[in-house]
Amino acid sequence: MLVKLKKTSLLLLILFGGGFIPVGAEIFRIDGIYLVVNNQMLTRSEAIDTSKTLKTRIEQSNLSAGEKSKRLAELKNDLLKSLVQELLLLDRADALGLEPTEKEIEGRLDQIAENQPEVFNAYGEKELQEQLIRDFKKQRVISYEIESRIRTDEEELEQYCIEESKRLRKIGLSQILFRGDADEARKKALEVKKAFEEGNDFGSLAEKYSEDPSAAKTKGKLGFFSQGELLQSINDAAFLLNPGEMSPLVNSEFGFHLLYVFDEEFPENINCKKLTLDQKNRYADIVYGQEKDLLLQDYIQDLWACARIEVKDPLESGLPSIESLPNVRDANNPCRVRMGAIRERAMEKASSQNKKQSSR
Repeated sequence: MLVKLKKTSLLLLILFGGGFIPVGAEIFRIDGIYLVVNNQMLTRSEAIDTSKTLKTRIEQSNLSAGEKSKRLAELKNDLLKSLVQELLLLDRADALGLEPTEKEIEGRLDQIAENQPEVFNAYGEKELQEQLIRDFKKQRVISYEIESRIRTDEEELEQYCIEESKRLRKIGLSQILFRGDADEARKKALEVKKAFEEGNDFGSLAEKYSEDPSAAKTKGKLGFFSQGELLQSINDAAFLLNPGEMSPLVNSEFGFHLLYVFDEEFPENINCKKLTLDQKNRYADIVYGQEKDLLLQDYIQDLWACARIEVKDPLESGLPSIESLPNVRDANNPCRVRMGAIRERAMEKASSQNKKQSSR
């Protein structure tokens, strides 16, 4: 069974792959080959140094404390997957002959010398050059195989705008509150649902059934709310509703709720049929990023399914063993690296766009 690779582990290397942070290199006393991916190899000390560098980059990033904790936990769980994914990209770069020029490396070294001179105290110039070459190779593969094939059109921007407006909308929310045990609440909720489906007004039902003392006066109306202003369980259920729809029974610390959206308000500065140039550019960047993430997952999935991967005994290094890797082999599908999912998706999208243009 083909297991879909998680996006998180790959993004740890992509998102924090730019720039250098001084981390003292450490030669592990039981060094040796740890990971082999096709023609790429990684030693235990290199894997440990990579883990430390990624950890430092997360800790020194501008992320919130909660997001940092989340990323650090993901790094611990997904380190080996991240290392495999990086070597897959490097191996693909070698196969495609994607090498940075001396001028590109020298230019980047000059930038580091000017903006991060302390890095030269932690790394030798040769080490920096090797790391820069690896970073260039990874980004060049992504640019060559993925970014060059992404195109966004007006229809996609409009659809994203609609989704964004939906996310930013305010909803007018009503409720019928039941107290007591769950069985009794479910029984009353079934009565309300039946009456609602028969055409009874939600406000009238709130007056009759709700155990909220204010319901007789408000007919269950709570007011207008944006995302995040309600209890999480209520928020999650309420923002799935369109005006005129009632939710299933929702449990919270205050009891059991039937929720109803009586109206919605959208941001006045967003007209999805007439986007401003600034809005188009902003939405295009977001849609481009989403498409890139999706295609990158597919691309790595294909590379992984066709790769020769070997994890040596980590011994006492504390590095993860091969058991932490997912099995992405699929006996029913042949290796598709030469014409992977990325190219199939790109071709389908290009064909769809051509049909749209020819029909106009």
